[in-house]
Amino acid sequence: MNCPICKRKVSLTKHHLIPKVLHKRFKKKKKKYNLKETIDICNDCHNQLHKVFTVKELALNINTLELIINNEKVKKFARFVIKTNKNQINMKTGC
Repeated sequence: MNCPICKRKVSLTKHHLIPKVLHKRFKKKKKKYNLKETIDICNDCHNQLHKVFTVKELALNINTLELIINNEKVKKFARFVIKTNKNQINMKTGC
């Protein structure tokens, strides 16, 4: 399958739209959150999301695939990944 962020055909991993470390806190809130909701994205994009955003930002502001894809920081990374035209990116070196 293709990653919905960078569009590469690579193996995918599950990304929790509400990070698991916040599940206990979100269960206590009156508003209902779907804590089990995940999306399938590649490891590079997954690592980048957690590198660029705090878990609180991910949970409150970037908690749908549409919001992730339309975020300018994510778009910039996706363009970089596509430009490199490689299957997997070394996150330490960027190559």
